[in-house]
Amino acid sequence: VRHITGIPHYPTGQAIVERAHKTLKDMLQKQKRGREKDSPQNRLNKALYVLNFLNRMNTEGDTPVAQHFCAGGVER
Repeated sequence: VRHITGIPHYPTGQAIVERAHKTLKDMLQKQKRGREKDSPQNRLNKALYVLNFLNRMNTEGDTPVAQHFCAGGVER
């Protein structure tokens, strides 16, 4: 059995993966407060929903979903 711990020959890719894991862990810790009764699956689903659909990262106010489905180069 051979275990590979990272993306070979691409340290930037590994850094992106590690940052995504940290972001997800931070969100799970934030949501854990007061929600100890939720199953791990429900907590993960809620954390991913918040990160993918409700998190606003730009100044224009678009969600990541709106940014993804908006045609590139089309002005408002």
